[in-house]
Amino acid sequence: MRNLKKHQNYLLLWQGQLISAAGDVMYEIALGFFLLQAYRSSALMAAVVAATAVPGLIAAPFAGVVIDRCNQKRILVLADLSRGLVMTAAALWTFLGGIPLWMFSLTGTVVSVGGAFFTPCIRSVMPRVVEKENLMRANSMISLAGRLTQTAGNSAGGFLYGFLGAWPLFFLNGISFLVSGGLSLFLTLPPKTENDAPEPPSFFEELKSGLRYTVHFSGLRMMILMACFLNFFGSGASILLQPLFLNTPGYGIQKYGLAAGAVCAGNLFGMLLTSVIRIPRRKRMVFFLSSAFADTALNALFPFFGVRTGILLLCVAGIGNSVVNMLILTSVQQSTAEEMRGKVFSLIAVGGQGIAPLGIAAAGAAAEWLCPRDLIFGCYFINLLLFLFFAFQKPFREFIQFDLELSRPGGNSG
Repeated sequence: MRNLKKHQNYLLLWQGQLISAAGDVMYEIALGFFLLQAYRSSALMAAVVAATAVPGLIAAPFAGVVIDRCNQKRILVLADLSRGLVMTAAALWTFLGGIPLWMFSLTGTVVSVGGAFFTPCIRSVMPRVVEKENLMRANSMISLAGRLTQTAGNSAGGFLYGFLGAWPLFFLNGISFLVSGGLSLFLTLPPKTENDAPEPPSFFEELKSGLRYTVHFSGLRMMILMACFLNFFGSGASILLQPLFLNTPGYGIQKYGLAAGAVCAGNLFGMLLTSVIRIPRRKRMVFFLSSAFADTALNALFPFFGVRTGILLLCVAGIGNSVVNMLILTSVQQSTAEEMRGKVFSLIAVGGQGIAPLGIAAAGAAAEWLCPRDLIFGCYFINLLLFLFFAFQKPFREFIQFDLELSRPGGNSG
């Protein structure tokens, strides 16, 4: 990892994630509790969160083509600066009083579309700035940057919201985007590997090529299908944490921050684990299954325990979630050709996250009549069964254990 630390481009990406993640988590806490307290409706809060995610999902397939065709440094800078400006404007409007729902929708739209470009771009850039053998550890360390500040931000966010209100947290998020965009200005990315094609394909030809590549790679296709189901139930369960803590005696906004911080602390430990331990290819599936079990089972059980025990369970669940995500992310990066990475990561965002707004809206509506505790348990229990089902599918096992030196995506297609 010493080589990674010496790499200027990697450090700039790492620092940007470190700063912007703090603002993100404070904004999410402030937005959810602000809407719950202002409108007294879990359904409305979930509907606003879900609706603002849709524009980014629509933009994601086109963003992948743009990422592969255009200057990736400019994409990173513009995505951050646009989100920073609109978030700062929303903070000032909230400070002046009476911010309307449509302003939340506009802000969420810009943030969502910006994220549709920013996140796949970061993941597409990573294999260009670090060596293949360090890729999983590099992914872990850059995610670690986000979790470091998310841990502190979640723990402090509830307290800050209680003392300061919503607008300072919106403002901090805006500033974090602007600082991250400023750091990206100093990136000096190596040139892309040129292919032997006589002329570049058209925009829509590239879009179709990304779809064909994903459809014909059976392991990748199965991973996206799994992500769709998991994100439907997982996003629904996550959105219910705020009404659960707001309305349950002995919980409260401040303890929500501690619980969310515990999840991030677990994520942090999991990233540290995967950044220092090289998991053998043949043992990746064992790590995947054990981590998936910890993630889903403990998340399902925590609402039935006291706050202290529940927070400990969430921390261990966060470790499992982190290891699962690192294994999947690295498998995608290693198995995908460089000229396809942007398109593939954008399609993963559409497939894996496209269904999340439906899960959020459905969970918010169900919470108007059913107990959030029972809904959270049900969602994570279903996800546990889904993990077990996909783990026994041969194409998915081959995908998780993919080795660039031994296999090619075409060999896994079916």
